Amino acid sequence: MSGAEKHFTYTDNGDSVTVHYTNDLLPSTFGYVIDGDLLLIEDSFGNRVKYKRHC
Repeated sequence: MSGAEKHFTYTDNGDSVTVHYTNDLLPSTFGYVIDGDLLLIEDSFGNRVKYKRHC
């Protein structure tokens, strides 16, 4: 969001993550899979977004 900060808490449910942004009424839950150094999270449209781990 163009450098803006948005604070949140999250809960790992094992195969999904629930994210609750501060001041939002309801949390959002997204499915995820870890494949090696990739984290694949389903967005709100059901598409998988890839995040690669860098050490």
